[in-house]
Parts: sequence; C-alpha cells; structure tokens
Amino acid sequence: MRALTLSEGERLVYEIKWSGMPAGASTLSVKWKRDFEGAKAYHVECQTKTNKLTGWAYAVDDKAITIIDVEGGFSRLFQMSKSEDRVKQTEHIRFDYERDLAVYEQRRPGPFPTQSRKRVHIDGFMQDPLSCLYYLRTTPLSPGDTLRMPVHTARRTWPLTVEVVRREELDIPGFGKLSALRVEPTMHFPGIFVRKGRMVIWLEEETRIPVRMNVDIPIGSITVTLSDAEKAPLSRLEAKTRPAAAKPETAAEKTTKPESPDTLPPTPKAPAAPEPAAAE
Repeated sequence: MRALTLSEGERLVYEIKWSGMPAGASTLSVKWKRDFEGAKAYHVECQTKTNKLTGWAYAVDDKAITIIDVEGGFSRLFQMSKSEDRVKQTEHIRFDYERDLAVYEQRRPGPFPTQSRKRVHIDGFMQDPLSCLYYLRTTPLSPGDTLRMPVHTARRTWPLTVEVVRREELDIPGFGKLSALRVEPTMHFPGIFVRKGRMVIWLEEETRIPVRMNVDIPIGSITVTLSDAEKAPLSRLEAKTRPAAAKPETAAEKTTKPESPDTLPPTPKAPAAPEPAAAE
C-alpha cells in the first residue's frame, strides 16, 4: 500500500489520433476527495469519445469511474460503461476488504432497476483497470525496474506487470521537451480500451503522469497524447517550459530610465573663433 496525493479538480486532457488523423479525446478528472465507507478516497473519472469522422469506422463512447483509497492507493469501487463499435459492456464492482470479497452488481436502466449480485473472493488489496494508472504515481521508477500489481475485473484477479524499458526525451506540444520513462505493461485483462496488441506508455519521469500512449485496437493503432493539464503537477512543469511574459514598464520606470546614447540630442557645436586680420 502506498499513499496517493491528488488535487481536487485535477484534469488531464488527451488528444487521440488514428493513422495521424484527429480521432477524439480522452479526459481524466479528479472530481472530489471525501469520506467513502469510512475512509478518505478520491473519485476519479475517465471519459473517452471519438469524433464524428472516426465514429463511422469505429465509434467509442466510454466512461469509467474509480474510487481510490487515499492512504493505500488501492481501489474501493470501479464502475465502467463501455461502448466500442459492437462491444457493449458494463461493470460495477465494490471491494469489501473486511470480508475479502469483490461484489459485482448488474444494473438495468429504468425507474426500478433490478439488480443481481455475484461475490468473488479476493486476496488483499486490489487495483482496477483505471486505478492502476494512478498507482504508478506512488512508486519511484527507473529504467530496468519491474512493477507488479493485482488488478481485479471481469470476475477475476489478473497479474499486471509493468516494465520500465528506458528513458526518452519527448517533445509534447504545449509542454516542451520532457524526460519520460517508456513503460510496457503486460496484461491480459479487458481494460478501458479494447486492445488487439501491445500497449506502450510514456510517463513523465518526475510525476509519473502519462504523457503519451500507443495502443493497438481492432482497426489499427492509436496514439494518445497529453494536450492540456489543470491543477496537476504537470501544470507546473508546463509553466517552466514556457518563457515568462515581458513585464510592462510603469510610468515611473519610463521617466527614470536613463536614455541610451543613440537617443540623446546632439551636442551643439561651439562657434568658430574669428580669423586674425591680415597685416598690411
């Protein structure tokens, strides 16, 4: 268990490109920090949606919610509504650590939704497909490191292995050149994206916030790049990379500022002395 520090209102916006063309956007938001079932927790949401141009080939409209324990960095609740092309999936998991259970609920829309519950045994604290991304922030990483964690979804506990391959310098528009760690996760569980191959993630080295991601999906490969950050540690990094604006001069500064030699008025020349009279 590792404590996680996030700011309420943190917002990370990512641009999605498919074959180099704009395809949509994904947003990670920290909505609140408050008590949840007797413990301090963060409410984090991820919303992903394709634009109209990409939607004709592969429409995506996903929303995932995770409730993350502040002191331990593990998941307390996970909820996902996935709509990707022909894949329609919902999942609602509440983790009961006192009884070592993951409680699944099937919910149907309507004024009186019927519910069915299934209880699955778990061993210890769990991550979910979204909270595992935030758990990376709690752990210092260096090239050559390997991080393992249990992720529970689809009524099973899956091993997630994250290998830190190397350090690379990335030029992210709006953020400048960043030192990033290239990590390659090995996972077999159904995540937030429907994947058909490997995934590569670049984490900003200081904050471990994802700044770029390559994912293979059924129709090809997509690139997800950070485009905006609010109330996030990266916001401070962004300020460092941008030149400071010139400070306007005050009236007093203008009057007291010494003039340069080029702007001084020319010094008047002394009158020429009269020539002596010629001798007769």
